[in-house]
Amino acid sequence: MQSLETLLTDSHTISSVIDEVIARRAANGYLSHHVGIPFGAIEGIFVPLARPIWQFAIQFNLPRLGRLGIMGTIDVDAETGKPIPLATEVICKIQDRADVIVQFYTQTATA
Repeated sequence: MQSLETLLTDSHTISSVIDEVIARRAANGYLSHHVGIPFGAIEGIFVPLARPIWQFAIQFNLPRLGRLGIMGTIDVDAETGKPIPLATEVICKIQDRADVIVQFYTQTATA
């Protein structure tokens, strides 16, 4: 696998790309504020587009149930460090699916 330095094009220098940890922190802040506290950014990958991004999987976690699944992805602008907002429809879809997952895993068995 190539290093980040090798992947960057001439138009993107190392100094213009934020670190993955900083991008993840920004993504987590966005997710907590706009989607919900049980959602977190994991597994970042640098995508060297014309406008480079860090892309993270959105993981759904609950304290008593643990990791419940990957619910989508979130992108962070790799130059500014700002999360790219998720569409309202995407947020609603993530929240609706999370509700269904919780209902499924917390239902009581009936005889």
